[in-house]
Amino acid sequence: MDKLLIYLGENLKINDQITIYQPSILDIAKYGENHYFNVVYKICSIPSDYKSELWDLGYNYSKLDDFDLFILLTRDIGVEDTCLLLGDTISLKDMTPLVDPETHNIMLCDENTELIITRDIYIEMISFIREMHNIHPKRERAANKETLQLLVDEDRRKKIQRVKETSQEPSPGSFLLPLISSMVNSPGFKYDINSLKSLGIYAFLDSVQRIQAINTAASISAGMYSGMVDMSKNPNLLKQLNWLRDLSNEYSSSSNVRVTKTE
Repeated sequence: MDKLLIYLGENLKINDQITIYQPSILDIAKYGENHYFNVVYKICSIPSDYKSELWDLGYNYSKLDDFDLFILLTRDIGVEDTCLLLGDTISLKDMTPLVDPETHNIMLCDENTELIITRDIYIEMISFIREMHNIHPKRERAANKETLQLLVDEDRRKKIQRVKETSQEPSPGSFLLPLISSMVNSPGFKYDINSLKSLGIYAFLDSVQRIQAINTAASISAGMYSGMVDMSKNPNLLKQLNWLRDLSNEYSSSSNVRVTKTE
């Protein structure tokens, strides 16, 4: 996976039937950002994100594979849900889980179009989509049965609390609006409101990270020269002074970050 090509807005052609497209900011806004990000986070989820739900269905989340979860979660995801990412010909909900008679591995198959998503194809697809949206899943393992039950119960408690909090809100807020407003009004951002519309989602989220890194480096530098920051006591700050560094593993979102989760 070439991150430079993703940054430049290129799509990923996996085979003759599957291409992952990178939408622009305007594409997402016109489609509906809340639903778009709900679908993105749903298909990029890992079993750790669904501890309590899987437990209620009789699954131990720590024993479930990412691809198995993907199959479970895509039973209600159609063309209209993934059109910005997969185009207008792939309907995940219409693909049937089958076992390859030769390898005995599970796969998704559309018998009408002969489209097949194997585990390897899934990994290539979702790795690209995760990278494009700066999603770095947080995997949680349970050392024993007692810890597993505690993690499941804690997951259930948090989700019940989230539902209560969401029910008190009049409507889900915009995820992109505060980021766009902040960037457009930032002196280090080179796009105006019109040129921003055609910017790919990866390049935009990268800009958010980079501007943060630049501002942090400037603050540290000012504090260092004014004597307010002692670098000898904060060695980690030396790294943050270099705002040209690779930020791919910093400020990362997790797959359990949601706008308004579509269950």
